[in-house]
Amino acid sequence: MNYIKEYIYGPDPKEAFRKSKAITRKNIRQLDREINSLSPLQKKTESLIKKAIKSNDKKSAKVYAKELISMNKQKTRLTTSRATLNSISYQLDEQQQRLKLNKNISQSTSIMKEINSLVKLPQLSHTVQELQKELMKAGVLNEMMDDMTDTMEDDELMQSETEEDEINDILNSFVSDKIDKLDDGKISDLISEDQQRQAQQQQQQEQQQKEAQEEVEGEQDGVMDEMRERLRALQS
Repeated sequence: MNYIKEYIYGPDPKEAFRKSKAITRKNIRQLDREINSLSPLQKKTESLIKKAIKSNDKKSAKVYAKELISMNKQKTRLTTSRATLNSISYQLDEQQQRLKLNKNISQSTSIMKEINSLVKLPQLSHTVQELQKELMKAGVLNEMMDDMTDTMEDDELMQSETEEDEINDILNSFVSDKIDKLDDGKISDLISEDQQRQAQQQQQQEQQQKEAQEEVEGEQDGVMDEMRERLRALQS
């Protein structure tokens, strides 16, 4: 029936807005789940980096650092896309309000740009197509947009050029300021702060034990001297 109405009377803007809002809500929930699932993985990877650095395992530390960089970037993309979907949702609310007030729906270049930016996230490619179709029906967009493949390729190229520097930055962030920074990306002769602190505590304990032993021995010597004096007094 809806198809017949649409064929006769044209697209229903109200129905198009309703579907668009449903699409944005669904994808915001999905992005929230993905963002939340990344947090424990990031913490686990950070723990593995610290462990590798303490063990002087350069190879593993760099592998884990690379994984952490990938997770951080993915989380940034997810968070940005979520904010974009939220912004689109607010703008759709404004357009719906105009429709309720019997005002003309204005075509929005800002929504167009924001939807186009969502193409950078592969899992949202289908969402972008759905939104474009519904917003064209609602009169918010007047044409389908091309994918931003060129921009994505440029981003990948820049990523490969700066990856080594990012790995070194990650590794340096887990190294104490008291230890030489890894400017060349090498991990060598690293002693963790915990190991240094433990060694210092052990030395202090040994020193305290030595002093206590000397004090006890001194007291024992004094007692022995006193006993000798008493013995001499009795003998005389």
